[in-house]
Amino acid sequence: MKKFMKPIVLFAAVLLFALGIRWKFSQPLLVWTNAEIVEYYPQSNSVLATTAKEGGLFTFSMPKENQYNATGDDLTQCGTIVSILGPDEWSTSYPMQYKRVIKVKYVSKREDFVSKYKDDLVKQHRTSTREKIEKDIEDLQGLNEGEKEALKYLVLGELGLWQ
Repeated sequence: MKKFMKPIVLFAAVLLFALGIRWKFSQPLLVWTNAEIVEYYPQSNSVLATTAKEGGLFTFSMPKENQYNATGDDLTQCGTIVSILGPDEWSTSYPMQYKRVIKVKYVSKREDFVSKYKDDLVKQHRTSTREKIEKDIEDLQGLNEGEKEALKYLVLGELGLWQ
């Protein structure tokens, strides 16, 4: 009986090792991504954010325990720079969707560009073309690419010109 046990135990050990490696590599890779908050939607607890300097809009659900940091800063305010942790998986839509965000950390704060520009842009461009609105937003000084892209999305959406 002992003669047969050694190969069976060895086979079982190799099988468990292989299954363990497969399980480990099937788990999603968690990455930190920096983002700037654009708008918070409390009814769905979701956030519209941008990757700031590079541009690119995306949404994610704010983990409830991370809505405020240790010093009481509201992480849902426009202009807040955060670092978010989650799997390196994005849904391809526009804006993109970053699902299963696990943690959000405060990094810094910029000016609330939505409050500063959005309402005036909407009033000023009620009868303008999409091209005119996009050009005027591109000409704004002191905004990074992500902030400009966010303003285009919000203003054009409110005016019914987003397609």
